[in-house]
Amino acid sequence: MVIEERKGEEVISHLEFDASGHGAVLCSWQLYSRMYAGLAVCGDGNDEWKAELFTALERMNEFIVANTLTAVSKNDLQNEISNKVMVIERSMDGKYGARREMVCGLLHNYSRFFH
Repeated sequence: MVIEERKGEEVISHLEFDASGHGAVLCSWQLYSRMYAGLAVCGDGNDEWKAELFTALERMNEFIVANTLTAVSKNDLQNEISNKVMVIERSMDGKYGARREMVCGLLHNYSRFFH
């Protein structure tokens, strides 16, 4: 993680290892956003899990916007999730019907571990 220290007008940035157990928000965001996108495409009975992921992503979005070193908006993050949905939809269109069944089946089975 990047730590910024301010001493008067001077800002000193340095990297530190986060051992707090509360870090890795961007990593978690990437995983959650991919699962959410998959559920959005599959859309079969996982509404409760999808809602939980959406709530978690909204909270992460707020944290990311407030703490990132590069300017990013909540809208930018939401657009990235929407792009993931489109990529997954395209990858499972047409001749990939069997892939859709496999991916959606895996997500459905995976969701049972969280409820």
